[in-house]
Amino acid sequence: MCTRAHPSFSIRCIDGCLRLKRFLTVVGQACPMQSVTRHNSPDIWIDQMFSAQAARKGGVVRRSLAWVDREVGRDRFMQEVRYRGFHLIETADQFVVVCHNGPIRILF
Repeated sequence: MCTRAHPSFSIRCIDGCLRLKRFLTVVGQACPMQSVTRHNSPDIWIDQMFSAQAARKGGVVRRSLAWVDREVGRDRFMQEVRYRGFHLIETADQFVVVCHNGPIRILF
């Protein structure tokens, strides 16, 4: 049994151990999976993301595009960010959410 756990995902590895990880792509490379089960509804996933300490304090949170697509879909995610008045940046394979409504500047 793995000691680190994330409540959103349970992954049954081929070797029989139960691993819970936040980023499935990393786990998929490290541990071949038989099945992936989502435990939370899209509403719960969104609530958890925006209740993270960084989000509550006006910081930055990031999520992989694939994870957003799998959990809530891009349209819903973008709608939630816009509803909160936050800024959303897409870069490579990540969404970056600036969790405040103040001005931002991209310097280079």
